[in-house]
Amino acid sequence: MKHDFSEPTGGVQLATRGAKQQQGPERTPKPRRAGKQRTTTAALGISISRSPNGALTKWPKDVMMRSMSLRRSFGLFFCTSLIVVSIGLITSCGPPTLSSGRYIVFDPEGDSDGWHPMIFLQVEDDSVVDSRFDYVNRRMEARSEQNAWESRFESAYGIGARDVTPDLLEQLAEEREVDLTGHSFQGTFLRDFERLATAVLDVAADGTEGEQQIHRLEQGETARIDRARLDDDTDRLVRALEEVVADDSAVRQRRAHRGGVLTPPSRGGRAAVSQHTLATDAGMEVLERGGTAADAAFAMSAVLSVVEPTLSSVFGGGTWLLYYDAAADEVVTIGGVGPAPEAATIERFQDDEYFDRDGIHRSIVPGAWAGWMELLREYGRTSLAELIEPARNIAAEGHELTEITRLYLGPRENLIREWPHAGEIYLDGDELLSAGDTIRHPNMADTFDAVAREYTDTRGRGEIAALNAAEDYFYRGPIAEQIARFSRDNDGLLTYSDFSNYEGARVREPLRLDYRGYDVYQNPPDSQGIVMLQALGILEEFDFTGLEPHSPDTVHLQAEALKLGFQDRERYIGYPAFVDIDV
Repeated sequence: MKHDFSEPTGGVQLATRGAKQQQGPERTPKPRRAGKQRTTTAALGISISRSPNGALTKWPKDVMMRSMSLRRSFGLFFCTSLIVVSIGLITSCGPPTLSSGRYIVFDPEGDSDGWHPMIFLQVEDDSVVDSRFDYVNRRMEARSEQNAWESRFESAYGIGARDVTPDLLEQLAEEREVDLTGHSFQGTFLRDFERLATAVLDVAADGTEGEQQIHRLEQGETARIDRARLDDDTDRLVRALEEVVADDSAVRQRRAHRGGVLTPPSRGGRAAVSQHTLATDAGMEVLERGGTAADAAFAMSAVLSVVEPTLSSVFGGGTWLLYYDAAADEVVTIGGVGPAPEAATIERFQDDEYFDRDGIHRSIVPGAWAGWMELLREYGRTSLAELIEPARNIAAEGHELTEITRLYLGPRENLIREWPHAGEIYLDGDELLSAGDTIRHPNMADTFDAVAREYTDTRGRGEIAALNAAEDYFYRGPIAEQIARFSRDNDGLLTYSDFSNYEGARVREPLRLDYRGYDVYQNPPDSQGIVMLQALGILEEFDFTGLEPHSPDTVHLQAEALKLGFQDRERYIGYPAFVDIDV
C-alpha cells in the first residue's frame, strides 16, 4: 500500500490509494459560505474547522506573526499535526492491518549536523497508541522536546498547544497564509515525514506481533536491520533511536532535563568529593537536581577554576578524564590536551635564554575546555548555563583566599607585581592578599557569562549544537583571538591558527591492567597514566604478605617500581601524533 504525501503549490495535500488527489496549480477554490465551515478529508478521517474570515479560531493571527518565540514553536505544531495525520492514515486505510508491536523507521543518512529523521509507531489491538516523528542524533538526543514546547507555549499564552493545532493545520494545509520562510522544519521536515511515514506503513503491515522492529530507509526502500551485522557507528544510532522512544524513567528524565522541564528524580544515595567545600557543594546540588556524574564533575571543576586557579582550570592546558558509564557498564577516557604551538620549533627549545624566563611562551594550546565539552556531549544531562552558574557567581561575588593558594602565591610575589592583570586580582594596594581575604575574578566571571550566552543562544538547534558553539567560542571565537593577541604582545608563540586548527578531544578506550583480581584503569598517552600501570605490573611479582602498608620495605618497593615506570616515560612516551607508543 503506497501513501502519497506530496506538497502541491496550493497547499499540503494528503491522500491514500482510492482517494482523488487534487493538483495545486489546477485547484479552483470553492466559494465561502457565511458562517463557520467544516472541511473534512474523508480518506484520512480528519476534520478541521475555520472561521468565516479564515483566521485561527483560538489563536489570533496577528499574535502569531508578531511573536518570534511562537514562530519557534512551529516545530511542535508540525510534529503534532502530522502525527495526527499519520494516525488517521493508519486507522482509516483498511486492510492490511498492523500487528501489535513497536515500529521504528529511520534514515541512516543524517544531515550536516548529524540529525537523522525517525518515525515511531506503537500498535496494540489494531490501534495506534503512540506515534512520534522526530530527528535523532547518535548522542541519544531528540531534536524536538514536545512536552517542553507545550509547557512553554501554555505558560506564555494561556492555552494548550494541542488546542490550537486543528486551526493551525487548516491554515497550513488549506490557505498557506503563514509565512514559514527560514523555519528549520519547512521543506526538509515535510519531505522526511513523507518518506518515513510511507515506509513505516509498508514495513509494519508485515510485522510480527509483539516484536519491536527497526528498519532503515535507503534510496526509497526499507530493510529490516540485522543487529548482529551493524558497524559500530550505525549500532550507536540504533541505540539512540531506541532510547528516544524508550519508556524507561531514566530516559524520560534525560529528555525532560535537556528540554527544560525537569522534575527531580527519586534516587538513592549520592556523593561528590573535591578539595574545596564550594566545589563539592556545587557538585552535590547538580546531583540532587538529577544531573549525571559528568555534570557534577564539570560543575565542581568550574568552581575549582575560581577558588584554586593555580592548580586546575576548565580553561587550562589539559585535563584527563576517566568516566564510568553505569548504563553501559564501561569505562572510557577523554584526554583534553592541546598541542604545542606551531612556532615551538626545535630551535626555539634550544634557546635557553628564551625559555628560561617566565611568560606565555611556555604555554600549549589549552585543551581542557575541549575535553569538558566532549564529556558533556557524551554523558551530560544538565544545561551548560546551569552548570557554570555557581562558578560564575563565585568569581563575580568573591570567595576567601585559601591557605594552599596563598602558599603558592608567596614565592611568586615579584612576578605578580610585574604583571598588571595579576596584580589587580592578588594585590590589595601594595600588599599581597592574605589567606582568608576576599578575592574576586571579574574577568573569569565575564568569560563564564560569554560561553554560557553562546550556548544559550544556540540551544534552539539542539543540545549538541549548543555545546559545539560553546567550544567554538573558545577555540575559533573571541577567546582565541584575545589569547593570541596577548601572546603576540608578550613575545609568545601561540597564534589564532593554533586554536582554530585544534581538533578537540574525543572519547577513547582507556588502558587496563588486571592487578591481583582488580581491574585498574588509566588514561593512555598523551597522559602519563601508564606509569602507574607499569609500577603495578612490577609490584605484582612481589609478595607483600606480612608487610605493613607504610613499612620501609613496602614504601621502598613502591618507590623503585615507580622509578622504573618514570624512566620508561622519559624514554618512550610522547605526544601520540608524533610518537608511536606500544602500550
